[in-house]
Amino acid sequence: MNSRIIFIFFFSALLSYGLSAQKIYSLSGVYKGENLWVQNPFLPKTQEFCVQQVRLNGKTILKDIKLSAFQIDMDMYLRSRNLYDPVRISLVHEEDCVPHVPNVEVISPDASFLFTSVFISADTLYWEVRDEAPKAEYLVERLQEVGRWEHQTRVPVDRIGMERSYFVIPEFKTGLNKFRIRYISPDQEDILSMFTETHYAAKEINFYPLPVKDKMTLSKKTYFEILNLKNEVLLKGDVRVIPLRRLPPGSYYIVLDGRKYPFVKR
Repeated sequence: MNSRIIFIFFFSALLSYGLSAQKIYSLSGVYKGENLWVQNPFLPKTQEFCVQQVRLNGKTILKDIKLSAFQIDMDMYLRSRNLYDPVRISLVHEEDCVPHVPNVEVISPDASFLFTSVFISADTLYWEVRDEAPKAEYLVERLQEVGRWEHQTRVPVDRIGMERSYFVIPEFKTGLNKFRIRYISPDQEDILSMFTETHYAAKEINFYPLPVKDKMTLSKKTYFEILNLKNEVLLKGDVRVIPLRRLPPGSYYIVLDGRKYPFVKR
């Protein structure tokens, strides 16, 4: 933690004794879009696992846990999933053990940096922030499947200001796209933005001139394949201008975004 952080992260073990001789281990922080992991020791003496219940903001969300390690999926149980909302996790456990949470930093508040907005407009991803650290950077991430985010590009902090805005043109897939931004500070702490989403319909790629002489130009850079009439691949790549000077005159196909188009080389 650096001196810019003005919140103090507390976690405490609160003890409560009753007929079951259990204790409560509590963590307090803020919701930042990630899950907590809990290491849950097995007790040979009682043939039970350490943690008996998990409470999130006072509500029991897990019980009778029979795993040596598990995660607390706050997305699943929080009523509102607003970033930086306060959260309190209580682990009700046996008296003779202590559970361990190895990634408490995912709920550790950091008041010095804040995402103020993230949105998509005209196929461009924008985000606005305040109070960046020098030499920090951003990772643009797109949801590939449930629980798996793909890194697309890195954006360094280019200059420091109270409030800053950034934009990139991300790679879209056809259909629903969800994006988020990951802020990585110089001391390797990271903070996730809220996610933003949009539906994307792929635009048909055009090519010219027709007929072709020395080269073919595509309306945007993309992967292509040139086929002969036997559907054999003669040339492939990922460019916007395709050199075709060495291609003999004749009839061919070009494959773009899974579609096949005929063309003639003169």
